[in-house]
Amino acid sequence: MAKVRFLHIADLHLDSPFTGLSALSDVVYKELKDAAHESLVRIVTRAITEQVDFVLIAGDIYDKEDRSIKAQVQFYKEMKRLQEAEIDVFLIHGNHDFLEKDRDVLELPENVFTFGETVQCVPWKGKSGQTVKLYGFSYTERHVREKRLNEFQKQGEADFHIALLHGSEETKSSEHDVYAPFSLSELKQKGFDYWALGHIHKREILSEQPGVYYPGNIQGRNRKETGAKGGTIVELSPRGASFEFFETAPVIFGKLQIELDGKVDQTKLFRKLEQALQDYRKGSQSYILDLEVLVENPDGVNSTDWLQMFEDEVSAAPFVWINTLKFRPKQSEQNENWQQDLLLADELKQSIQELQEEENFFETIESLYLHAGVRQYLTELDEDKQKQLLSAALVKLNETYREIEDDKK
Repeated sequence: MAKVRFLHIADLHLDSPFTGLSALSDVVYKELKDAAHESLVRIVTRAITEQVDFVLIAGDIYDKEDRSIKAQVQFYKEMKRLQEAEIDVFLIHGNHDFLEKDRDVLELPENVFTFGETVQCVPWKGKSGQTVKLYGFSYTERHVREKRLNEFQKQGEADFHIALLHGSEETKSSEHDVYAPFSLSELKQKGFDYWALGHIHKREILSEQPGVYYPGNIQGRNRKETGAKGGTIVELSPRGASFEFFETAPVIFGKLQIELDGKVDQTKLFRKLEQALQDYRKGSQSYILDLEVLVENPDGVNSTDWLQMFEDEVSAAPFVWINTLKFRPKQSEQNENWQQDLLLADELKQSIQELQEEENFFETIESLYLHAGVRQYLTELDEDKQKQLLSAALVKLNETYREIEDDKK
């Protein structure tokens, strides 16, 4: 049975400006400035160690179309390492690093194939005789709003047909602009064995048979891109795709919430904060955290003093940098009618009332329980669990609303 193992990455964003951060110390700035490059080095090292068959890069290698020479040299050196390990690379350019005619750019090693502005088909043959045909196109302008799926047509025979696409899945809400849109059903109808996606920075498996996958970006770029980032080794066989994610990002963005009981004094607060940050300080990675402390009365706490204290503690990497520190009243103390201030308050209230009806509630979640890959992990929901879910959803909506309000300030 034929199979291939390859590395799939996307959205490297070398030379990212890392927006939306507070004033950084020199230590944090240097670590963050080099983080995407360091993550790429670790990814390439893993690919070489595991001797993958080839590497796929699904767009946005650079953060800007005018790509700095520093970023180009960094990328060139990693591609050269792959060439010396006899590993081929197939890449496309996306909306951030689109190809411009007549632009003077650093020529990449011969093991790297860059797809042009129209969909091309490129054959590849492995050492064990496996045959693959790869398809893709690069952006030649910042905005590609139209669908490009009609250009993807399987050509001839091969063990596997793999397509690279930098674009947006239509049915999902996203903070990213919608480029080269598609639906999952459309991808499946094309008959390819694997779709190597890019553009969305959150890692997500859309399908295993055929394989359809967003690997996410290799390094978080702001406080909204939380959690582990890295690369993914994919094994593709006639049975479908399996995914092995490995973490490489040297800096992780995260959110941390702690809660204090009773009257808050400095000693209790200090001990609680130190305890909460202890686990973050044990590892080899650095963290940039948005810290929220729930207390009964936040008015008497000076967040500026505490934030300055944490900043002064950072002297070397790995570090824990507190990007924002907010003291808020506990949920029980918060205005339970916060949603009345919203523009769509009446609609939200009606939706809550409808979901409290058992028939409407289960009709809403029915698709989850009918999903073959999800239902095996779900338990039956009684009335109490239904109420708990609705309550948790309202709390989450409240938190999101407050984050939006904070961003406006």
